[in-house]
Amino acid sequence: MQEQARTGPGGLRRSSWKPGQSGNPAGRPKPEVDIAALARKHGPRCIEVAARLLASKDEKMRLAAAVALLDRGWGRPSQAITGENGQPIAIDFRWADSVPTVTITQTIEKIEATATDLESD
Repeated sequence: MQEQARTGPGGLRRSSWKPGQSGNPAGRPKPEVDIAALARKHGPRCIEVAARLLASKDEKMRLAAAVALLDRGWGRPSQAITGENGQPIAIDFRWADSVPTVTITQTIEKIEATATDLESD
């Protein structure tokens, strides 16, 4: 009885959003600080640090610095998305009614038939 009191018309809870109603009509609040702009101010200094690390004795440090500088200077290498043997990806679009469907009943019947066959062996 208490559950009915908490629900409104259409079975929606009174605290539920109504269809078409946004839970946040004003949208995401704007950040008070532009973090990206602050980070870009340090860009030249970061590049200098990465360039200095190219002379590090630690191979991992040199590699990380080189990758960082190359990625920022030339962009990350593109990755080709290909199918088998480097061929373009083939996308097969079909209408839903042209694809054979299996019902739950058919699947259950197959499972039961398989179980019966296994029991008889």
